[in-house]
Amino acid sequence: MSRKIKREPYFFVSYSHRDREMVDRISSELRKRGLTIWRDVDNLRPGEEWASATEEALRTASGIIVFLSPNSLQSDSVQVEIAFAQTQKIAVFPIVLKPIEIPPALAHITALDLTQGVRKPAINKIVAALQSAAVQAVRLPAEPREVGDVARSIVEETRARHRHVAEVTTPPDSVFIVHGHDIEFLAAVEKYLRRVRITPIVLSKMSNTEMSLLQKFFTWSEDTRFAIVLVSADDLGAARREYAVPDVGDKALQFRARQNVILELGFFYGYLGWENVFVLYKPPITVFPHFERPSDMDGVVFDEVDGKGKWKITLRERLRKAGFNV
Repeated sequence: MSRKIKREPYFFVSYSHRDREMVDRISSELRKRGLTIWRDVDNLRPGEEWASATEEALRTASGIIVFLSPNSLQSDSVQVEIAFAQTQKIAVFPIVLKPIEIPPALAHITALDLTQGVRKPAINKIVAALQSAAVQAVRLPAEPREVGDVARSIVEETRARHRHVAEVTTPPDSVFIVHGHDIEFLAAVEKYLRRVRITPIVLSKMSNTEMSLLQKFFTWSEDTRFAIVLVSADDLGAARREYAVPDVGDKALQFRARQNVILELGFFYGYLGWENVFVLYKPPITVFPHFERPSDMDGVVFDEVDGKGKWKITLRERLRKAGFNV
């Protein structure tokens, strides 16, 4: 059993080194007011493995101060630190150094605007917020979180968002589409949705280049109330034990959907419920090899693309039941 030791509250500084001059000035002001902050250039010791030390410092911080600028929006490390803080439910304090569009991940948090210069009233505001967080913070030495703990926290957050979405009474007018490499398949479904006046949300066509693909997925899926998952024969795969049998090899290969499609299908089943997920399957154009369904998906209803377009009738009825005006 680990011994619990109380730690002095401190704040992790996330920034781009290209903004170091201004960050130095603000950090100095915060220290003069009695706040303890952690910065890589100040706190990393010679010979220390920076990645693990940085993660530990962020994990046990009372909050993260994020300096936002065009430079930091292009910094992979800053984006990772923001995502980590939000996953671990660490308080985030954004400070805008230069005019930018606030990233969607931080749009719900009031940011301190220093685009007009570092002035005393603005510094007073951030100091007051940090001091309040420091008083409330009760931090213990971090213990490695088990994978199950992280997974449970993500599930709880997802369910909370779903409850919020479920409480919305306004009829939905957009649908999230999960797809693989069959662009013609995707285009046909998009065309139909637009015909019935529903906006298709296709992640690959969304902007916000400063966000990672995972951040974009969670941002755009947050308010989704219905998802269409397009399953097509994009990949080939086989069980290793079958592939390794003498004289079998490539004969064991079967068509498979893209891994991201299966992952996101599972996500939306858990997030929206099976009744709000429409799985549309497009058979391969060849008889052999067969299409392999993951064993966990046995019993999942796949509506199949057919020449007569019966899938459109089925989809329309599912959308109506989900509250869409179609």
